[in-house]
Amino acid sequence: MFQSYEEDFGRLLNSLQKKIATAPSLGNEVWESAISEGSNELQEAEKCLRQMEIEISMMPSSSRVSISSQVRRYRDDFDEVKRNFRKEETKFTDQKSRETLMGARLDNGFGNHREKLIQKEGNMLSQQIMRLEQGKKAALEAEGSAIDAMGQLKGQREVLERAIVNNREVGDQLSQGHRVINNIARRNIQNKLIMLGIAILLVSAIVFLIYIKLS
Repeated sequence: MFQSYEEDFGRLLNSLQKKIATAPSLGNEVWESAISEGSNELQEAEKCLRQMEIEISMMPSSSRVSISSQVRRYRDDFDEVKRNFRKEETKFTDQKSRETLMGARLDNGFGNHREKLIQKEGNMLSQQIMRLEQGKKAALEAEGSAIDAMGQLKGQREVLERAIVNNREVGDQLSQGHRVINNIARRNIQNKLIMLGIAILLVSAIVFLIYIKLS
């Protein structure tokens, strides 16, 4: 899964970089469509990054360090492309607003009214964009906290698994010790029985010898 998200992220980032490079030569209608498409690609690329970070948190700790640094580089590349794309988007929005404003001033009797409307809409749009960015930032911070918590839980699970394995090894060693003790106890009983048999034989031999001498 990690490789699939990585490939999708690379494809989306290349597409965004091409849009940024060709933005100055595009017409208004083409660039407006490219902005809409690019905004969707930014969202998809950010989702791929988050999925890669989640996948990393589920990986073994031995391979997590090198891949984490690689994903951090992806994050830096994404932030740079996002800034450049937003700059081009802002340029296009400002240019379109100026063109609209100039056209509004040419209309008889409605210039000031349309200019105020454009300014008001521009302010509302800026506020909405700011709210969206703040909400996205809060969501990313919450998701980062969740990823950290998942990593901590995974580390605790590994500790518990090692403790379970150690307990099993201790149990096996105790079982082996019990078996050794039982074997020693059986041998002691066998030795006592042998010694008792020998003693009985000696006593019998002595009695037999005494009987012969007396008879």
